[in-house]
Amino acid sequence: MLGFLLIYFIGKQFYTLADKYQKNKWMHAILGVIVYYGSIFFSGILLGIFMVIFNWVSLENFSDMQLGLIVLPFGLLAAYLYYVILKKYWSKSYIPVEDEIAQIGVINED
Repeated sequence: MLGFLLIYFIGKQFYTLADKYQKNKWMHAILGVIVYYGSIFFSGILLGIFMVIFNWVSLENFSDMQLGLIVLPFGLLAAYLYYVILKKYWSKSYIPVEDEIAQIGVINED
């Protein structure tokens, strides 16, 4: 259940960010979720490698839920960093619609 909530909230944040900067909304919502799950996957692999190399604890002692909770912050951090990078990149080249109209000389005379 936690996974579905995270998919919804992560996707919604990227959807509204893409909508604000007039980009493809669904593509960026899906990409945000992919970044989240991809980083969970790779951090899980790295965690397993480190546990085997340094002989910390046997992987058999952990349940799937425990491993999922261990790698959860890495996924959230990666999704947040991707969000910040997109927002910073898009805000540099973004011109709001009102400023765009003013730049081409169209004036609304109501």
